[in-house]
Amino acid sequence: GMDTPAFLPVTATFKNVLKDENQSAYQNFERAMKNVHENPDQAVSLASSTLEGIIKTILSDDAFSAKDSAIKNKSLTKLISMIVNELAFDDKTVCPSELVTIASQLRGIGSTIDDLRSDKSTAHGKAHDEYVIDDPLWASFIVNTSASLGLFLWEYYEKKYRPAKSEVAKS
Repeated sequence: GMDTPAFLPVTATFKNVLKDENQSAYQNFERAMKNVHENPDQAVSLASSTLEGIIKTILSDDAFSAKDSAIKNKSLTKLISMIVNELAFDDKTVCPSELVTIASQLRGIGSTIDDLRSDKSTAHGKAHDEYVIDDPLWASFIVNTSASLGLFLWEYYEKKYRPAKSEVAKS
């Protein structure tokens, strides 16, 4: 109930979206946030899984050509590429060209988060001399980046593909 000017509650807003739209992703995100300090590599892995979950939720919409079987076992890298294609971030998008440029970089961000989970966390097992993310600073960065990216994709999807439903939710 306190006034907090200039506060952008990305993680709280993202949690609300997840809670309403994908319980599995919501639980992963809750665990990611709890693990940032105690198990940073697990936080990264869970943040990546959360992002996968919200993208799969969006791509499951009938508005898109992707079918559940086509997205079921896809990596985050492939899912992010699919969603960027489906959401059509291109020169025809009505916004400044710089924003289209940022949106076009989403593939790289999603792929890098996927690489971190695969290569720098214990999600796929590691040899004793391989680097594993052990710094809460990096884990926090990835959890927050995943939340920001996921929330942006969700809100863009809501605005462009579900305007009637998003207006009902606001009232």
